[in-house]
Amino acid sequence: DPAVMLHSSWHGATWPKFPESVGLMRLVSGTDENLHVDEKWMEVALKSQGSDGLIYTPMKGRPWAYWDVAMGSQVRERDLFGVRVDDEQIICPMGAGRLLSTMALYASRDGSGVWRDAARRLADGLVDLAVDEGDFAPYWPHVQLAIKERPADSEVRLDQINFDGYSRVVYGLVHGYRLLGHEPALELASKFSVFMRRYFFAEDGCFWSSPGNPRMAHFHGHSNALLAMQANAADSG
Repeated sequence: DPAVMLHSSWHGATWPKFPESVGLMRLVSGTDENLHVDEKWMEVALKSQGSDGLIYTPMKGRPWAYWDVAMGSQVRERDLFGVRVDDEQIICPMGAGRLLSTMALYASRDGSGVWRDAARRLADGLVDLAVDEGDFAPYWPHVQLAIKERPADSEVRLDQINFDGYSRVVYGLVHGYRLLGHEPALELASKFSVFMRRYFFAEDGCFWSSPGNPRMAHFHGHSNALLAMQANAADSG
């Protein structure tokens, strides 16, 4: 009070919601009003894709990038999810998963080879970035900030799990598989589904915000996890 608008470290995770939602609404409505906005969004998306296929969010010149305002914590300079960030670009798998869904949508709608190629490269990048733990896989240290080189002595940070974030990656991988028939994408989606089932829900189905803690559960986040697991199961047979 008074109300204000704030940027935060969530930017890389949330902006892909808009091109995906608007793209779907254009299919429903048939409108091309303000189409130049969509074009700029996707121009930025392609420009943000690295040689490894992953999507990078710039930090330089963006002082809000290290804030975690959405989680109610104080400003932490260059410190996100317990890891100090010294790079000028960060990787957000949550946002990249949602952007993969958008690329698959654009490829299906437009038939453009550029979107199929971008989707394939992004799916492979998300596969390479994941930490394979056998029957399940997480990102380290967090699905909103992943680092390629995980320290050898590190463990899965159960206090840093984001139930909604992994569901977005599963959706993206499933949509990428449906577009490309790319088996590694579906295999990783299945490992994330095991991860979500094991660590997001109690045996009785109770929603956990972190293992063993039913408080602060996120209804639509957990619901998305259930829907993502269902979508993965439908394609996995």
